[in-house]
Amino acid sequence: MKREFDFAAAFGEIDEKLVEEAGKEWKRGKGSVFRLYSRKIACAAAAVVLCLAMAWNSSVQAAVKAFTTKIGEAFGFTKDLSSYTELIDQTQTINGISLTLKEVIVDDRVLMVSVRTDFGQDEKGALWINQEQTMINGQKHMIYESMESAGSDIDVFESERDSVLALVYEEQILPEGEVTVHLVLEAQKMINTGDAYVMEPNESFIGDAEFVYDFVVTPEELKAKTVRQELDITVAASGADRKDLTFRELTMNDLYCKITAEGLTWDAPWPNQYELKLKGTDSLGNPVSLDGGRFLNETEMLFVTDFFGDYEAGQVIDDKEFYLSVPDKDCEYLDLQLYERKIIWNGEETIDEDDEYASQVLTEGAETYAGEENYGWKPVGEPIRIVIEH
Repeated sequence: MKREFDFAAAFGEIDEKLVEEAGKEWKRGKGSVFRLYSRKIACAAAAVVLCLAMAWNSSVQAAVKAFTTKIGEAFGFTKDLSSYTELIDQTQTINGISLTLKEVIVDDRVLMVSVRTDFGQDEKGALWINQEQTMINGQKHMIYESMESAGSDIDVFESERDSVLALVYEEQILPEGEVTVHLVLEAQKMINTGDAYVMEPNESFIGDAEFVYDFVVTPEELKAKTVRQELDITVAASGADRKDLTFRELTMNDLYCKITAEGLTWDAPWPNQYELKLKGTDSLGNPVSLDGGRFLNETEMLFVTDFFGDYEAGQVIDDKEFYLSVPDKDCEYLDLQLYERKIIWNGEETIDEDDEYASQVLTEGAETYAGEENYGWKPVGEPIRIVIEH
């Protein structure tokens, strides 16, 4: 049986207040250096899409149930994450909401937590990480992405559920040895309007509860099993406003893969008017996809794997075709092709820099590519091979 993997529909089902709250960290102070960031689908929408994808894919769920971690099960990672996982198992109850912090994974790029939430009988609610108050080694770090997976639940607002929340950082943040984490989780009961459960439309949320957890983790094993290597691979780009792109560094482990590149500037027409990605396979045949276009500074671009694969708005996928985009860190090489796609902004090839709903607009624009070959993505330059140094 096939299902429609529709980002726009998922976005429309998210409460506006939740989207607003979840998206606050994405507003950056360096202007157009980070504008392309706002073209991403809001993290709340990503959470629901991930939930839907995992719920649809029974074969993936069956395969990962043998893993000992809820984090591995929820996100469908192909490797056993138990050796990287700290077991916390602490329960707090505040304002009738019970929350148990079960598992934690931390490294230089991600903070993942597995929690069990009980909002009470016949109650529903929302849960998220307070990005302003959560600290690692006493410091707040720049967030690249925030998301929640509600495991096999299609409705992310169930009264009682296991879920995994993740913060993805844009920089390496951890020293050697023990790392202290100050984790703040926010839980909010929803209002039953008779037709749906919604967030309170003002600042006085019903049943608002804040959960604070302080603990120490030792991410040495995950750090030790992370592949890091320098690169010097150039893709020659032809055409107006295009410049050669040189890949400089690869970082890869069982959770993610990222590649940095140089040769472009944040204020140039290309890639500001285009989406970019790297797509291909590793030597073991696993599909690999890295989203580009995000600038770490004025000249350094980041390509990074997505937690729930390379899917397009309106794309129809078979249950057995769902996959992650993370390569196997033990592979011998990555075969990748650089692709570009013109950004469609509200049905036109123009960009409104001040549009508060940039993510939704981009989603609507992406749907215009649904009938095109390869969803409008066109290759740039020649394919490349990155040989992994183990």
